[in-house]
Amino acid sequence: MAEHGLSVDSSAIFGVALDGLGYGLGGQLWGGEIGRVDFTTFERSARLRPVPLLGGDLAARQPWRNAYAYLVLQLGWPRLLAEHGTTDIVRYLRSQPHELLDAALLRGINSPSASSCGRLFDAVAACVGLHRDAIAFEAQAAIALQQAAELYRDDPHARSTPYPFDLIPDTGGGLSELVCDGMWPRLLADVERGMPAGSVALRFHLGLALGLCEAVFSAAAHYAHLPRIVALSGGVFQNALLRDEMRQSLEARGFRVLLPQRLPAHDEGLCLGQAVLAAARIKRLDCH
Repeated sequence: MAEHGLSVDSSAIFGVALDGLGYGLGGQLWGGEIGRVDFTTFERSARLRPVPLLGGDLAARQPWRNAYAYLVLQLGWPRLLAEHGTTDIVRYLRSQPHELLDAALLRGINSPSASSCGRLFDAVAACVGLHRDAIAFEAQAAIALQQAAELYRDDPHARSTPYPFDLIPDTGGGLSELVCDGMWPRLLADVERGMPAGSVALRFHLGLALGLCEAVFSAAAHYAHLPRIVALSGGVFQNALLRDEMRQSLEARGFRVLLPQRLPAHDEGLCLGQAVLAAARIKRLDCH
């Protein structure tokens, strides 16, 4: 917002913040948030459904942990084994100490929940065999997933069948949730029948982009008085494929899309945001 010259007194706009992990309110772990924001306040309207970070910090370094959490929580071991037992990722996960891992998930032992978009990318990367065991640098698995998808960017079959992401309406807690429950059986079936990793990766990117845009459209319907401007930021938006797909969909619905250009989308851009936020709050206090 600051980079694009919005005044500290300007109306609130819509925002999508996607990254690996950050502290939200009340000590919660965030990483996939949608809502309205100005220079002094914000209000979330939707988020990615939180999923446990199996092993805590290890989940950021070992992508298979995220695949385990998603698949076991969404499908359960009996269904995984019955329907996808011959899939490479399921055979791999069976080799892990799943009784201990299941107990950690069930009891929340060193497995805090987070709405992390970065860990969702890691889970999909692990399922298609990209840096499944461990990564050598931050976001390596997510970068590899994007690179694989780019190779199939114009594949008509993948483009016509994005994986489903569903926006579950607010059930009383004040937030809608974007969920990918329907994606996992289709993704595993595609992997099992030998679909190229890049095609699977593209279907994931497209489905996620559509789901996030739907969350923005829902927020815009709720805050109909706000201008149709949306800012996209956070480290995940270094992914040009996801960024471009969302921008095209949002612009097609009449939104002005603000993207990081001169400043980084990831943590290096935080200091400017903090400074502008502080200045806006000081100005508001001075006015009162």
